[in-house]
Amino acid sequence: MEYFVNDEHWDIEGYSKNLEQLSKRLGTSYQFLKDNSFHDYRLVKMEVKELENLVIEVNLCLRNPYENIDYIIRWKNIKKFSFQYDYSKYKFSNLDDYVTDDGYGTVAEDEITAYDEKYLQHELLFTSRMKLHLVGESIEINRV
Repeated sequence: MEYFVNDEHWDIEGYSKNLEQLSKRLGTSYQFLKDNSFHDYRLVKMEVKELENLVIEVNLCLRNPYENIDYIIRWKNIKKFSFQYDYSKYKFSNLDDYVTDDGYGTVAEDEITAYDEKYLQHELLFTSRMKLHLVGESIEINRV
């Protein structure tokens, strides 16, 4: 994470400039990302599809807790992804207490940045300290 390191270090202005620089690469998702944040959203479902040999798509269903609306974030042409979950570290990031009834928890920090000239990356850190990292060629965000 570069812009949203932790609860004490959020560079919102820098991240806005980052998104603006990526606007053409983000396509129709740019306006949503400019106006919204996935902070406090809950991961409802993650789906990994191999559409053909080594052509991978990852779909995340995130729920907006304030409006009870689901969004599908579709990452296409995935170069790499990782999903780190370790029960022994299944604690809130700012408390010394295990998450008991909150599942993965909610998104604490997330950001989309350039991985290289072709790919974008999306890093999500949840309150349970679970980490999700995706590197893909394009992103689509749609309301369900």
